[in-house]
Amino acid sequence: MSPIPVEIQLISGKEGRFLRIELHGEDGTLLMRKLIDLQLPEISGSRLVDAMIDFEIPGSSQNGLLIVQIDQGANFPLAINSTNLVLLASGESRIPVPAWQPQAIDIQQPAPGGEGNDGMITVSGFVQLDSDQPLKVQLISLEGKVVGQRLAGVGGSPGDSYKSFTAQVPYRVDQRTQSRVVVYCDDGPNGEITHLASVPIVLNP
Repeated sequence: MSPIPVEIQLISGKEGRFLRIELHGEDGTLLMRKLIDLQLPEISGSRLVDAMIDFEIPGSSQNGLLIVQIDQGANFPLAINSTNLVLLASGESRIPVPAWQPQAIDIQQPAPGGEGNDGMITVSGFVQLDSDQPLKVQLISLEGKVVGQRLAGVGGSPGDSYKSFTAQVPYRVDQRTQSRVVVYCDDGPNGEITHLASVPIVLNP
C-alpha cells in the first residue's frame, strides 16, 4: 500500500464549507473517505489543499475512482470532480505530471446571481466528458427542495475537447426563492455522481 498525494485547487465562487474526498474500488466499494472542514464559508481567490490518501485493496491491483466534492452542508454538494486511477497493493505511487484535472462541467447560463422568471429557465454550458449521455439538471432551493429538473442533451463533433449542453428547465415556486442550478452526471460504478457544477440563482414565480 502506498499513500496517494492529492493536490486540490479550490476556485473563488464555491461557497463550500466542507471538502469531501472519496476513493472507490472498481466494483464501487468505498475504500476511503476523508472530510476536511474548510472553516471559512467563502473561499477568497484560489486555494490549494493537500491531502494524503491511504487505502488497502485485495489482490495486487485494481481500477479506482477518486471523487472530490465541495459541500455547503450535509448532502448539499456544490461541485464534484473525479479521476480514474490504477490502485496498486504495494510499490511507489506514480502520478503523471501535469496531473491537473479541470472541472468537467462549465455552466455558462445562467450566470451566478441570475434570475429565472415565469416558471422557465435556460441552462447551458460546456462539458468535457467522453460520454454523450444526457446530463441531469436540477433546480434546488436553499432548503434542499428540488423545484425543477430536466435532462440536458450533449452535442458536438467526435473528438471535440468540449461539447455543449442546453436545456429549458421548468420550475414551480410560489415566491421569490434563493436556489441553485445543479448540473451533474452519475456514471460511477454504483451510480455515484462523478462530476457536478452549480451556480446560485433566484427563481421568481
